[in-house]
Amino acid sequence: MIEFIKVFLDPLHLLVRVGDLLLEKLVGEVLDTVVGRCTACLKKATCSHCACDCHTVTIHNLVDLASQARCHLFFWTKYVDSHEDPAVKVKTLKWSTPYGREIFNLLQDLNLAALLPSRAPQIKAVWSGFLDLLAVVDGEILLSDQEISKFQLAAKSWVNDLTAPSIGDHTSATFQRGMYPGCVTPYIHALVYHVPEMLERCREMGIPLRWMSAEPVEGKNHIHVHRFFASTHRDGGWPGDSAEVELMDIERRLFYDKFVLNFSNEGGKVHEMKIVQ
Repeated sequence: MIEFIKVFLDPLHLLVRVGDLLLEKLVGEVLDTVVGRCTACLKKATCSHCACDCHTVTIHNLVDLASQARCHLFFWTKYVDSHEDPAVKVKTLKWSTPYGREIFNLLQDLNLAALLPSRAPQIKAVWSGFLDLLAVVDGEILLSDQEISKFQLAAKSWVNDLTAPSIGDHTSATFQRGMYPGCVTPYIHALVYHVPEMLERCREMGIPLRWMSAEPVEGKNHIHVHRFFASTHRDGGWPGDSAEVELMDIERRLFYDKFVLNFSNEGGKVHEMKIVQ
């Protein structure tokens, strides 16, 4: 297991995870505000994943604007199980997840005014606030205690803007629409409460945080989800063993295949590896 004190976040994973959330919220809001929705679409409480044909023009417009911002974005439809009846398949809308540089271009240069004129300044402020925080995490300069405290205060202020609730009655002329209440993800939590600690540890080691990588944690999580939680067996498929033990055994075998066998073939002495429960 990876010790918590040895876990670091890197700017790339932070950008992709948070940027993907901001893109999802934008797409949902754009589709929810489509003018001239069909009758079937109007019966739904939300259209954020609706695949109705009345969204075609809006989707093409979003794709074109993303392309102008140097981001390759595309949509497709997929049939999934209905929440009400698993035996019924429902056509839903899916979209691609841009990689690091593309999601950065999207957050920086997307013409929001062409999509949501009344909401563009508010959304742009949230996006710009995140990019400002990302620039600090991705910086080469080691921060002092005062600068780290300032970063944490700025991160908390950004989360407040991100999760700002709506104010007033939506039928009133004084209604002020909020952003995305309740959307704090583990990466956003880490940005506020753990990245400042990581910046301090990196300063003690004399290296910037951007030199660190979250790939070991992401890789472990990928194996965990792919092998166990994406299958029909919850908490592992082997009777008597937890998912954590199975995960460690898989990593042991991967390590054996990649390093130990090569070492043995070169005439080295190999010791048996066991998992102690």
